Amino acid sequence: MQHTPSTITPASTCGQLSLPRLPLCKTSLPLDQIDYEIPKTLLQEICQLLESAPQLCFDARTEAPLLQDISKRGAGELLLQRSFGAIAGIAIAGSYGVRGIVTHFWPPPGGLGSELSSIPLLQNVLHALRERGIRRLHVLVNDQNKSTLQFWRGLGFAECPGERLMQRHLIGIQPPQHPHPEIDIRRLRSADLDTLAELLPSVPELAFQPWELEVLRDGCEDSGRAYFVAEHAGQIVGALIGGTFGIRGTISHTWVSATCRGRGIGASLVEAALHQLRENNAKSVHLMLTPGNDAAYQFWSALGFQEIPGETFLELDI
Repeated sequence: MQHTPSTITPASTCGQLSLPRLPLCKTSLPLDQIDYEIPKTLLQEICQLLESAPQLCFDARTEAPLLQDISKRGAGELLLQRSFGAIAGIAIAGSYGVRGIVTHFWPPPGGLGSELSSIPLLQNVLHALRERGIRRLHVLVNDQNKSTLQFWRGLGFAECPGERLMQRHLIGIQPPQHPHPEIDIRRLRSADLDTLAELLPSVPELAFQPWELEVLRDGCEDSGRAYFVAEHAGQIVGALIGGTFGIRGTISHTWVSATCRGRGIGASLVEAALHQLRENNAKSVHLMLTPGNDAAYQFWSALGFQEIPGETFLELDI
């Protein structure tokens, strides 16, 4: 299937290199799209290459199982670019909740010519995620890694000024407790989607996009997604959307009806989601807060989330 080029990735400059437009299509390069159990020797080679780049922060001990999970269950995309039979590029990407993420990209951008050689591999990543229904892609880059920041920005990825990145480690998470017996905290069902389609877009601070509903529809029965609702007297009064990819978790949207706030419903939704994310082997969970939302900052801080300094969260609509 062919896709038209993204309208927000115009030709731009990355350092001294002029980067071309990035059409969302497959490219003809020697590429392995791993969708089988990875042989031990190949897995070791991939891990060694990823660990050779300290800025990727790849931990083979905890993340090698992620690679097998991607390949055997189709939980994400693991693509290898080859040159004369040897691995010349690695991309690991997938979706958590309703958003996509590139977790590892090797070799890291910054070497002479590496940006241009990486583009065909990235094109295939974008195409694969688009085929999964994903329309927004995230990357997380350390502020000190200037060449990598330039690379992603040069391809049209943009940061959201003033947004806060918060994170909580999921060590010692306890099973959720529901202090309000009249409130039912449960997993999202397909029958709830029509109601959410009316409720979520009407809340401006959620910035809920129409395409996200289709991703919810496709994944509401997937235990790997943290999709929860709060129900009271047969009515949905709260919702949380999150998910995991490997050892990383995210919470994309949290909402509680204005008539039911202050009763601990939001905290109960988060508690249920964190337990689900930990059951899915996530080691940490992160989220983004819009500028000036001090009430949300206090809410998440009270639940153990901490702001992460020195990291830039970039996103691209695909």
